[in-house]
Amino acid sequence: MASKKLPEIIDRQEADQLFKQINKRYIRGKRNLAIFKLMLNTGLRLSELCNLKTKDIDLDKQYLKVKNGKGGRDRLIPFPEDVIPILKDWINEKAKRDIESKHLFCSYKQGQEGIKLSPRYVQIALKQYAKKAGIEKDLHPHTLRHSYATAVYQTDHNLEGLRMLLGHANIQTTQIYINLSMTDLRGTIANFTAF
Repeated sequence: MASKKLPEIIDRQEADQLFKQINKRYIRGKRNLAIFKLMLNTGLRLSELCNLKTKDIDLDKQYLKVKNGKGGRDRLIPFPEDVIPILKDWINEKAKRDIESKHLFCSYKQGQEGIKLSPRYVQIALKQYAKKAGIEKDLHPHTLRHSYATAVYQTDHNLEGLRMLLGHANIQTTQIYINLSMTDLRGTIANFTAF
């Protein structure tokens, strides 16, 4: 039987360092900040992010709809209030520049306006920001999904709710986040006296 390695995650401090590298004065920064904040606060898969349509975001009700996610499943994912101004900033920037696209995240470059972002672009951008931030972990977009899932599980220990948020078909897939949640282990041995 092959050994299964625990996935890498980032903590809040590392996430803050990552976000500080993104220059929000420029259109690229506004878009990329919205991408990485949304991924870290919803656990979206990279393909789900790239396929996300603007109409699938409800800023008033604070949720987004993933259509035809992995396994062909749709799901609703709530997101925290502090993500709203960042998403609005990017959406307003698109409107101001007359960038027409059904996709929430798209190119703004001349001749490519409105074309949905490629997964490869998101992967490269994340690695560049992580390097600038001095984060030595090998960050991938899925690292943000693992970080989100671990944080959600640490907050409420609701494995079934987490399974639904992540769009897992099987609860066994979700159980990896129990192992990533060190607070569980610390709580388990809180009153333990060593031999």
